[in-house]
Amino acid sequence: MATENGARAIRRSGYGLVEGARADLVLLDCTEPAEAVGVIPERLWVVKDGVVSVTNRVETTFGRGRGPTDGRER
Repeated sequence: MATENGARAIRRSGYGLVEGARADLVLLDCTEPAEAVGVIPERLWVVKDGVVSVTNRVETTFGRGRGPTDGRER
């Protein structure tokens, strides 16, 4: 999810999706876009100032006679 409108609303210059611009990245464990704001998903990767500061792993297990589960309630 990327936006320039938030920065524009608070009059922050030099912000946006342009080549050479500074960027931070958060990779979330979601299957649907709404999960990014509707639940508190696991942060799989966080990159701040070009440095990976968080890495996590979510393991999916298969139970006998059941579908996949990753430990979260659905």
